Amino acid sequence: MLSKPLRVALVDDQISFLDHSKNLLSAHSGFEIIATALDGQEALESIPELQPDVAVIDIAMPELNGFATALRLIRSLPDVKIVMVSEVEDQNYVILAEDVGAVAFLPKQRFSADELIKILQPSETIDDGSNPTNEA
Repeated sequence: MLSKPLRVALVDDQISFLDHSKNLLSAHSGFEIIATALDGQEALESIPELQPDVAVIDIAMPELNGFATALRLIRSLPDVKIVMVSEVEDQNYVILAEDVGAVAFLPKQRFSADELIKILQPSETIDDGSNPTNEA
């Protein structure tokens, strides 16, 4: 279980998906939407100073595609977790997402708060010492 809401930035040129994903994640206590951007350039201008925990970035965008945006965002925010999304479910996108440092690629058809938690939970779980297997 996530200990505090993850601060999320959403980047997509499709306003309908941006609104849909914002609504899905805002309805879940595990996420706080701190920024949205309609293209990669806007994302790079506004997101770094907000220091999100997670950035969900569409691959196909005008001006600056998602891969280039992810690369530049990771350079300025090395701890940010990038999740790439696309309408196209292409195995090459999985490989390219890994190459740029994203933690995952998720087809937009499968995008949900639960899917995002599945992707992020292993790296976000905090051991508070209450697990009996951690006894000294």
